[in-house]
Amino acid sequence: MSNKQHFSYKGYTGSIDFSTEDMCLFGKVQMIRDLIMYDGDTLTELKLSFELAVDEYLEMCAEEGKCPDKPCSGTFNIRMSEMMHRKSIHESNMLGITLNSFISKCVTEYFEEKTIKDSFVFVDKEAFIKQFTHPKSYFTVGSEIDFDYEYSIEPKTFTVSQAVQ
Repeated sequence: MSNKQHFSYKGYTGSIDFSTEDMCLFGKVQMIRDLIMYDGDTLTELKLSFELAVDEYLEMCAEEGKCPDKPCSGTFNIRMSEMMHRKSIHESNMLGITLNSFISKCVTEYFEEKTIKDSFVFVDKEAFIKQFTHPKSYFTVGSEIDFDYEYSIEPKTFTVSQAVQ
């Protein structure tokens, strides 16, 4: 079962939002400079409204001879530490490829080959925090207060001490 928070249609992504004031659903086409909004009373209506808005946008662009804005051009700036920038340039030079090719290869490996992705451990932060119960005990040392929390992640139970200042 999928729990997507957006719609996709003809390469465009649309948000799914709601207004408690107007009691309606609405959305906006994401990642483009042009403003395209849509609304509906149900998710089915909202999806149809999104698709109609995209179709109308593409038709309007064709009529005006304007190139429609695309969600992703394939070009973006990234920010990283100076040291990581230097390492990336050095590695790309050692491989005999451009820095752009090196970064593109790293991203491709993450999504397609999953060599990098498999080394990450993903944690549902909210579910993890909900595992905590009330403090079993606490004690003070100077200005610090140490709390012992007990929580469980199936099938093991762990005890954690957290210093609070």
